[in-house]
Order: sequence, then structure tokens, then C-alpha cells
Amino acid sequence: MKITDDITVTRELPTAVALGFFDGVHKGHQSVVGTMIEQAIDQQLRPVVFTFEPMGEKPDSKTSLSLLQTDEQKYSTMEKMGVLEVVTPPFTAFKDLTPEQYVKDLLYHTLHARVLVCGENYHFGKKAIGDTDLLKELAGELGITVITVPPVLKDNRWISSTRIRQAIEKGDMVEVEEMLGAPYTLEGVVTQGNKLGRTIDFPTINIPLMTGYTVPKYGVYLSKVIIGKETHWGITNVGVKPTVGTYAAASETFIFDYEGDLYGAYVGVELKVFIRSEQVFTSVKQLTLQIQQDVKKAVALIQTIDKEEVTL
Repeated sequence: MKITDDITVTRELPTAVALGFFDGVHKGHQSVVGTMIEQAIDQQLRPVVFTFEPMGEKPDSKTSLSLLQTDEQKYSTMEKMGVLEVVTPPFTAFKDLTPEQYVKDLLYHTLHARVLVCGENYHFGKKAIGDTDLLKELAGELGITVITVPPVLKDNRWISSTRIRQAIEKGDMVEVEEMLGAPYTLEGVVTQGNKLGRTIDFPTINIPLMTGYTVPKYGVYLSKVIIGKETHWGITNVGVKPTVGTYAAASETFIFDYEGDLYGAYVGVELKVFIRSEQVFTSVKQLTLQIQQDVKKAVALIQTIDKEEVTL
């Protein structure tokens, strides 16, 4: 799959284009992308996603939003769905285009769009003055088909990025996974911590929390750890570790059935089930006893989920 920020070179092949911010490719976004893929196959068009760089300047309606997934996580989902190109320029590259310029110059001429697919609340053009009615009008004049995709519902409510963010902040990872279509995953390079875990027989890996991404509720989670092609169960603490005087938010994970040095390795940690809130303990001994209880709860949950026999 090609990933580019180039909106100056005219595409040679006609395209079907999915439009949106895609701060995480949740089931609502998957419906938009999936509909675009279907149109691309039916009409022999190149399937393309047009979005913009999420870490830079954003429209006013999205400036305060935290992200749900990394670019790598989003692109992996898109590629598996059949997307051949993601166009993700900085928002500043096109934010001042009028609705007419956006549709005619960017989508029609540069991206060679012949089908556009978006959600019902899609807005575009300078100061987001264009809505889907205007998109259909302008595109129709150029012979472009516009398909608006209705929201996907769960429990009779829209699946949206806002709703998923709220569930993450509550620690409801089961709900998050159902709406996101994938586990909420912390990813990054393992860094050195204070090594307290080694002294109490619970060695952990530390992955810094990413700036700009939604922070889960502080506490302990049953987690699944991805190391290369291997997966292992574990427990993950997200928070500031107040018992040992650490007040920078981070995640640390005790892996049940793994031995080895992971410093410098790129690891993914899927948060599966919330076990308990972050607590302050009066001593390291109290903390150790609580971790033992956390592990027991986690093992019981694993056996409920997968009927697996867990090795510690």
C-alpha cells in the first residue's frame, strides 16, 4: 500500500476515494472504507483514502481531540481491507481551498476521483463550510458519484470516535474493542524503568504513553503482549505509580510466560479487561501482595476468555 502526502501530482488511474479524518479506523470508519472498496471493485477504480496528517494542525472541530490509533495501526487495517493508497497531507496544504476548489482541483483533477464515499456528517472546504449536500452538487457537475454512509450503531447509539474515547477513559476495554473492531493497543519501544519489579519477582517492561493519544483510565488491566510474531498474556499498569514516587504517566507490563531482555524492542500491549483502579500503598510489601491478587484475577479471566492453561 502506498502512503503519500503528495497532492500535487495528478493520478493517472481513476479512483474511488474514501474521505474522513480517520483518527482510528473504528467500525464506522470501516463501513466508509468498505463501501469505497466495493465501489472500486465494481467500477474497476483504484481504491484510495484521503485524510490528513493527524499530529499537525487540525480543523477547529478537531483541535482538542486525542487519537485512538497510531498511523501504523490504521494503515494496517486499511491495507487488509484492500486500500492501495492513503493520501495524508498536512491540513495546512488544503485548508484554505474553497469547496469548489477542493472538489474540482484536488479530488477531481489531482486525485482523479470518480466515486467519493464519506460519512453523513462530512464537511470540507475553507472553514468547513461544505456539507454532503454541497459535495453531491459540486461532484455531480463533474460526473462524480457521491455515496454517504450512515453511522454504524451499537446498542442503538452511533459508534463514533468520541464514544470510543469516553469508553477508553472509563477503562471499558471490552466496549472499546467491540466498537473499534480491534483491541486498544499501546505500542512503542521498551525503555528502562526503576527496576522495582525485578526486586519483588514481578519484572516489567515499560512503554511510554504517546503524546496526543487517548489515555486509558489509570489502573491495572489484563493484557495481551505482542512481541514480534509471539503473543503472551500479562497484566499492565497504566498510571503514575504513586507508591514509589513516580508521577510521570506510563505503562508497565508483567508478562506471564516470558523470559528475556526486551529493552529497545518494539512491543504492542493490548488492553483487554480492566481489573482495578490505581491505588496508593503504604509499603512495597502491600504493593507486592496486591500484584499477586491482580495476577490471580487475570489468570481467572484468561481461563474464562480462552480456556487456556496459563504459565507464570
